[in-house]
Parts: sequence; C-alpha cells; structure tokens
Amino acid sequence: CDVSFAMDRYIQATGDIRFLLDYAAEVYIETARFWESRFTYSKEQDRYNMLFVKGPDEYCGSTQNNVYTNILACHNLQLALDALEFLKEKYAGIYNDLIKRLGIKSDEPAKWRDIIHKVSIPYDGKKDLYLQDETFMLLEPLDIQSHKTDNIPLYHSICFDRLQRYRVVKQADLVLLMVLLPEHFTINQKKTVWNFYEPITLHDSTLSYGIHALFASRFGEEEKAEDYLYKSLYLDLDNIMDNTGTEGLHLAALGAAWQAAVFGVAGLHFENDLPKVSPNLPKGWKEMQFTLFHKGKRFRIDIHQNGGSAEYIDAYHG
Repeated sequence: CDVSFAMDRYIQATGDIRFLLDYAAEVYIETARFWESRFTYSKEQDRYNMLFVKGPDEYCGSTQNNVYTNILACHNLQLALDALEFLKEKYAGIYNDLIKRLGIKSDEPAKWRDIIHKVSIPYDGKKDLYLQDETFMLLEPLDIQSHKTDNIPLYHSICFDRLQRYRVVKQADLVLLMVLLPEHFTINQKKTVWNFYEPITLHDSTLSYGIHALFASRFGEEEKAEDYLYKSLYLDLDNIMDNTGTEGLHLAALGAAWQAAVFGVAGLHFENDLPKVSPNLPKGWKEMQFTLFHKGKRFRIDIHQNGGSAEYIDAYHG
C-alpha cells in the first residue's frame, strides 16, 4: 500500500498520465486483489478484519486491525477503483485490454467497495481517539523515564519480546498515518492522537524523528518540532542513536528529515493545484529557500520569519 500511495503522489505531482496507463493502474489492481485476500470477513459483525498483522510500530508484535494498515489498504483499494473508472471513461481501449489481460471479474470492484465500507477501525468515540490496533490498550504501561534517559534504543536493555508486551510505540504509527492522509481526520482527532501517543513513543527507530517533527510543525508544537527536527537532521552527523558506524547512513530517515523541512517548516501544501506555504520557521532560523517542480512548472519557495512565498519561475523542460 505504501508503494501504491507513492505512485499516486508521483502522478499528482507530475501529471504523468502515461505512467498511470502503462504501470500504476495495473499495480493498483493487483495490490487491491492482495488486500482483498488479506482481509477476513466476519459474518456476525458484518465487518472485514485484518488478522495477524504488524503495523509501522515494530514493537506491536502480531495484532489485529492495525488502523494504519487498514486505512492505507482501503486507500489502495480506492486507487484501483478510481483507476478503473478513469480508464473506462477516458481510455476505453486500454480499459478493455486491462480487463481482459488481468482477468478482472465484474464482482471484484464491488467487493473492494464493500471492504472500504465495512473495514474494522478501532476507535474510542468518547475520547475521539483512534486506537493503534485492537490489542494496544491491553498492554502493560511502562514508566519510560525510569528506563530510557538518552537516545539509545530501549531494545539494547530490554529484550524485544518483552517490549512487545509494553504499551509503548517504537516509531510513528498513527502519527505517520495522519501525516500521509491529513484530510481524512479532524484537527481534534490529530491532536488527541498526538497527545496520547507522542509521550509513549520511544523513537527507537531512525524513521521516527522526522515524521514527529513534521506533525509537530503543523500543529504549533514549536519546541518539540525543533527538537525532533534537529534529531532528524543530525541523526547520522552526530551519531545520535550510536548506530551510524555499524549500520551506515539512514537514507529513509534523511528523506523524513527533508519532508519535515519542506512540509513542516515551510508548510508546503497545494491549493487549486498551486503550491502554497504556511511557514513554521524555528526561532533560530533566519530564512529558508528551495526550488519546487510541479507538473512541468518550476517555483521558488522563500521562507522567512515574517512569512513566505511560492513564486512561479518558468516551465521546466528537464
């Protein structure tokens, strides 16, 4: 589902319909078939469940209905449905060829819609809080302050099996979901997720700091945003987790740091298919600039303490 998500974002950013026609549509459909096979239908509940699954939080063990996985799987199913509808309307020849080549049965799209409509999503309505999965609240709380006083992963001092039975989070899980699909959740739901899960997140994965920096930047958590951003930026330069020498550079973490800077600090977003900025520049920073390419156009982004701008430069022919 992450690969399908990335393909969709690439198409949105470039307008590369040829990529959708030649590659992405087929990937969406075949991965949708996988997710259909991966869900288990409960006739008694009239719900679809994802059983024996591990979400982004690597300490969660094997659980049921991880919310991140279920929602991203449904996003994948929707991409397949949208692609089929788009092809049928705009490219009938390619649509018919795809239906025949992949052997798509008429009842498959209906099943995908049914899963989307009836997927199990653990949620506490009284608190307006999404639960990471169905077993998370059954886990034993851990006094984090008495066990972890630095940035060294806790699995060095507590065995991995035991950590899976504590109510702690190794890295961004629901926080990551709300970074990827912010439009799916209310502001209050994002705040309740942050307030509940951030204090019990150990950041024992190098992937965690950047995503938390991005989330915190968007919601005015200035001190935490800056702290997480610097940890993400200097993760390898300062060997913050004492693992760069043995593991090498953490390239995915570098990507998260870039996202935190661009989408968090600069507040880059799009309105009417044009780039806009909502700056959240740390107090110690004077300014920030970068160039953005979006659907064949080049823009210069300028951020400073008093605001920011996204200025069209020219068409991009690279």
